[in-house]
Amino acid sequence: TAAGNTTEVAIAAPEGILLAATLSRNGQDVSANNLSIRENGIRRDIVIGPIPAGDYIMRLYSKPATNTGPYECAADYVVTVTP
Repeated sequence: TAAGNTTEVAIAAPEGILLAATLSRNGQDVSANNLSIRENGIRRDIVIGPIPAGDYIMRLYSKPATNTGPYECAADYVVTVTP
């Protein structure tokens, strides 16, 4: 994606599964104000940015909605933002 643009990543997750995500760059969490998740049935849109150019790691976490325990890491994605 290009710097200054908002990017959306669509993920399908079964009903009853909660998702959370973090965004980091060079080991520092930059999620605040840069990452949100919109839910619509099984579709989850992860909205990123706009953020400066660079390589980021978006980490997804999941757990059953009935589980009161912590989220578990489900996947890592590399997000490359170009100038």
